[in-house]
Amino acid sequence: MPTPLANMLREAWQDMDRATASLPRQDAERRVGTASPIGWSVAHVTNQLDGYVNVRFRGEEAHPYIGQYQLRFGARGESGNWSEVQEAVTEVREQAWAYVEHLTDGDLRREVPYDGSISVLRQQGVVSVRYGLTRVILHHYFHLGEIVAIRNALGHDVGEYPGMLEGCL
Repeated sequence: MPTPLANMLREAWQDMDRATASLPRQDAERRVGTASPIGWSVAHVTNQLDGYVNVRFRGEEAHPYIGQYQLRFGARGESGNWSEVQEAVTEVREQAWAYVEHLTDGDLRREVPYDGSISVLRQQGVVSVRYGLTRVILHHYFHLGEIVAIRNALGHDVGEYPGMLEGCL
């Protein structure tokens, strides 16, 4: 049975998917004001998921699309093709879930070396699996708020967020 933290990650994905459901390609790929395109934001949070779970925790190579520098913090925030983003996100999530769904509380305490872009974490030198997953979940919800605001500005009715979070309680 997945841990509450694993279930919260799945809830974050469900909320992200609900917020982007029926999103027209042209709206996913364009900027609204100064915000990054929705497609970039979805790929960006998945870049972090891939970096923590599949690369750091599992020791795999980064996904060829999602692992691109242009999807990281500090990049220009240019959107790629929405259907390519959606396909790549599905692949990264499936790979990550195959690992995350079987984690135990002991596994969540495991520490791995950290050499990423967050200076305070680089100074610390390691992150726990629990910390990494928590950071990924919070990052999803940060960008989810941005996505919902953009969709509301475009006149789309996408509901209220976050969802009930019932699966993680």
